[in-house]
Amino acid sequence: MVVDEFSTEEEQVEAIKKWWKENGTSLIVGVVLGLSGLFGWRYWTDYNENQMAAASNAYVRLSGMIEQKNLDSATAQEQAIRSEYPQSSYAVMASLMLAKYAVEENKLDQAAELLGRAVDHGSIVGMKHISRLRLAQVMLQQDKPQDALNLLDVPDMDAFQSRYEELRGDAYVKLGNSKKAYQAYQLSLLMLSPGSRARVLLEMKANDLGDVSQSDTKQDKPAKTESEKAEPGQS
Repeated sequence: MVVDEFSTEEEQVEAIKKWWKENGTSLIVGVVLGLSGLFGWRYWTDYNENQMAAASNAYVRLSGMIEQKNLDSATAQEQAIRSEYPQSSYAVMASLMLAKYAVEENKLDQAAELLGRAVDHGSIVGMKHISRLRLAQVMLQQDKPQDALNLLDVPDMDAFQSRYEELRGDAYVKLGNSKKAYQAYQLSLLMLSPGSRARVLLEMKANDLGDVSQSDTKQDKPAKTESEKAEPGQS
């Protein structure tokens, strides 16, 4: 609307009234929607921040219960965190923390359940790997090496490949397959820094298997034929 086009003040006023009548409603709606969006976004941001703070406080309380070795209260608190903040990373962290304590108390079934839940519901890649690796360790403690191998069979191991290979080796040891255990340990060693504590411990595991390559060579030699077995001069 260009007001200067009108010659008299009365015409200008009438033009303003007409323009407002035609456009006022949409202008008000636009302003209201804009303010609603602004305040809605602020509300959503504040709500998320409050939820994160509440989840963090609940996690701290869980940590205190575990320090006091109160498994029943800690179990109830972990369930509450998962129920009230299911999309929060604190839900997975709570399961991991309680699972660690359950292992220390030799509650392996409870630990496996908690870690399985963390694997299924974890959204952060690193935490998902950690949950899977810890669950595999628990399965090995439960004498379930094949289940552990199945769990560790993933296409993308990211920065955790060395640990995956080591646990595969541990599983093969329990299954009595020294050759595959040795191969897995060697793959794991390739990714560890020389002189690191993890490398030293893993080398000890590999050495405990003995001379696997030599024993495998003996097993792989073809059996002698009857003519080869015959004494010289008996042909």
